[in-house]
Amino acid sequence: MYGDPGLLSPLAFPKEHLLREDLIAAPVTLIPNLNDLPRWQSDAARLGSDFELVSPMGTSAQIIQKIVNSQAVVTSSLHGFVLAEVYGVPRALVVSGEEPLFKYKDYFAGTGRDNLQVFPTIENAVKHLSDDELKFDVQPLLEAFPDYLWENTDEN
Repeated sequence: MYGDPGLLSPLAFPKEHLLREDLIAAPVTLIPNLNDLPRWQSDAARLGSDFELVSPMGTSAQIIQKIVNSQAVVTSSLHGFVLAEVYGVPRALVVSGEEPLFKYKDYFAGTGRDNLQVFPTIENAVKHLSDDELKFDVQPLLEAFPDYLWENTDEN
């Protein structure tokens, strides 16, 4: 069994514990892949107040909380997409200027899909937001975890 560990995020960070009215800001949250950050900073400034850029350099908890409280997420970050999807936030993927498409295809294949849609621009992606429910059983992924590596082998 394989799968992205981001799929397990709701187990560590339950959605109901992350919802906060004061975090809802712009209608679209932009989360670039780290390598796309400089380009997306200028895009966000050009696009205006309906878009809020979230740096991928924040803590996992901060980014997850921002995603959970978003109305929509447009991203070139695989984990930005995974997290939006697993928390049920409408989302769209923009082609990264630096990252290979393989890892996005791999994620889709690992969740039983082959219909990856990647858009060339933020503006195009916003027109194609998906709120399709992710149908993925996390139990086999949890069972595949090698917890035996952390068992106490000290007999004293």
